[in-house]
Amino acid sequence: MSISKFGPIVIATLGALAISQAASADPVVTGTVNVNGFVTASCAVVPPATSGGVWGSIALGELDDPSTGQLKASLQTSAAQGVATPGSNGFVTVSIICNSASPSVTLSATSLGDGVTAQAGQTSRVDYTAQIDLDLAAGGAFTATYPTTGAGGPQSPGTSLGGPLATTTGNVRVSVHSLSATGVLTAGTYGTPGGTGGVISITITPT
Repeated sequence: MSISKFGPIVIATLGALAISQAASADPVVTGTVNVNGFVTASCAVVPPATSGGVWGSIALGELDDPSTGQLKASLQTSAAQGVATPGSNGFVTVSIICNSASPSVTLSATSLGDGVTAQAGQTSRVDYTAQIDLDLAAGGAFTATYPTTGAGGPQSPGTSLGGPLATTTGNVRVSVHSLSATGVLTAGTYGTPGGTGGVISITITPT
């Protein structure tokens, strides 16, 4: 009789313990949710370049000195030459956004020609040095040059700017200077459009 008497008491005690444990459990559930995204390294002209990726043009005007028929002395200096569009003082000015830590630039150019076969003492070719200046976020500018008389300038091809590009308007400028030619210039239209050559090619890579 004593066993059956205490049996229900034992069962009741165990049931009460289970209820007590359930009541004491923490009702709050915690956790985390991760959020992520990415930005692809890129460079872009703002506003976008015209069809074909043309940034602008530099009009040099009359190339020869009428008194000698040879290249004007004023075009042979290291100052930026011509009338630039868009831009001023001989510089084609564009705004470029690059989001990488240290973009690189490749610069090349082709000499000016008019497509005419030059006779003895004449020339139908005019060389020049192309230059690009890129403003840096840390201040100052990175400069690359490419003389068409040689195989390439000191920053061609592909040289790192050494830091991020500035985000200011008009942070990239392209110009030509130090023109050269030997002989009397043949009559015609030099460069593009109308003649041959006269194309400055630039690649800015978000490295």
